[in-house]
Amino acid sequence: MIETKHIDINGHDYACTQFPARKGVALQARMLKLCGSGIASLLSGGMSAEVNFTPVIAAITEKLDENDVVKFIEDILACTRRDGAELTPTAIDSVFVGEYLDLFKAVKFVLEVNFASFFAGIGAVMSTAAVPETTLAKPVKRQVLRTS
Repeated sequence: MIETKHIDINGHDYACTQFPARKGVALQARMLKLCGSGIASLLSGGMSAEVNFTPVIAAITEKLDENDVVKFIEDILACTRRDGAELTPTAIDSVFVGEYLDLFKAVKFVLEVNFASFFAGIGAVMSTAAVPETTLAKPVKRQVLRTS
């Protein structure tokens, strides 16, 4: 069921309605294209106390194009309202003038509302303690059959 969640950012009420499934999957695919190889590099490093996010940052920065970023932000904020007004591209231009931190807080909020299970899944991979025991792979006892 689609939900709407609210947050206060710098005295303004932001209401985010979750994306329909197909739109959410499409946006998630774009996110993975943007930073997927960095996440893969991060996860391939294994579990350790120190996590190195450099591969993720490198993957994002080498693929960033300012037009793609602007379009992605417009698409991410498409189901979001600020103080009751829809955040259209024109509204984004006017309400976030000089308030880029608020813009990225709003984007972060929308990502949390729509992709919490995805981020939790990545977190679970990073820390097996966060994964319920029933979902962890169980070791398989192998038997060696010998013939005489």
